[in-house]
Parts: sequence; C-alpha cells; structure tokens
Amino acid sequence: MSVLLASHINAVLTEAVSEEVGGRIFLEGADNEVQLPYIVYDYSVLSANATKDIIMCDTCDVNISIYDRDGVSSLELAEDVRHAFQDEATAEYPAYSVIDTEFGSYQGQLVDGIYIRTLRFTIKTQS
Repeated sequence: MSVLLASHINAVLTEAVSEEVGGRIFLEGADNEVQLPYIVYDYSVLSANATKDIIMCDTCDVNISIYDRDGVSSLELAEDVRHAFQDEATAEYPAYSVIDTEFGSYQGQLVDGIYIRTLRFTIKTQS
C-alpha cells in the first residue's frame, strides 16, 4: 500500500546515512532550527496500474532532499542515498511490497549558504 511507503523510505535512509544525519530524517518538512545535515522527503501516488499478471500496483514519485552547509559532504550523502535506493530496489513488508525502484533525476542548488541536493525516484508498490 503506497500510503505506507514512508516506512520503507525512512528505513532505507536510516540504514544508509544515520551516522551522518543521526535521526534528522523528516517527512515533508523540518523546522528552521534543525541541526545540519538533515534529510527531508515527500512522496505522492501518481497512478494505480495493473501489471501483466493483473496485479494492482501503485506508482509513486519520491523526492529526497539533503540539506548541508558543506557542498562536498552533501554530494557524498546524495550519492549514498542514490546507491541505497538502488540496492533496496525491492522490499517486503506485512501490508505491502516495494516491487521496483528507479532513479529519475538529481537537482542541486545553493540557498542562503545551504546546499540542497534533491534526488527523485519512482517507486512501485503492491498491496
């Protein structure tokens, strides 16, 4: 079930970068006072489709943004996140399965001295 996808995203991020960001992984936003570096992610369900075996799956658009004052460190975190999701392309949970993960794009920017590295993935889930 795609609405539960946050549990998968949080698990993959925690495994990949918990040493660097600690528990500073947030769904949909963070307070301005949060210590850097940190990660914010969000996702939306784009569509529900039937596979060739007539199994319903959801296609989800996932954005993961890394915030850091150090440009090189933020790039290294972005690379760690990308590889973590590629390594965990599928996963099984009691209520749903992640059946595919594809890297879509990367965008970097510098805003008020903070590097923001945003990665976009497409994740397919099945109930």
